[in-house]
Amino acid sequence: MGREWCSFLLLPKAIPFHLRLRQSDRISSCSGKRRQTGERVFANLQVGKHCLLSGKRWVLGGRIYYK
Repeated sequence: MGREWCSFLLLPKAIPFHLRLRQSDRISSCSGKRRQTGERVFANLQVGKHCLLSGKRWVLGGRIYYK
């Protein structure tokens, strides 16, 4: 997914969305000070399961916030 598409999704009146992240994608901590790969963030997640990350995160070059 390109940076332009992510920017569109973050517009105020954009559609709701979910992101499927790869193990190589870098994800910030809630504080934004530390970034880890998806492989490390989801290390304890079982295959076929999903996880919601709370708080503001830097993902795919943009800041995403889950309420």
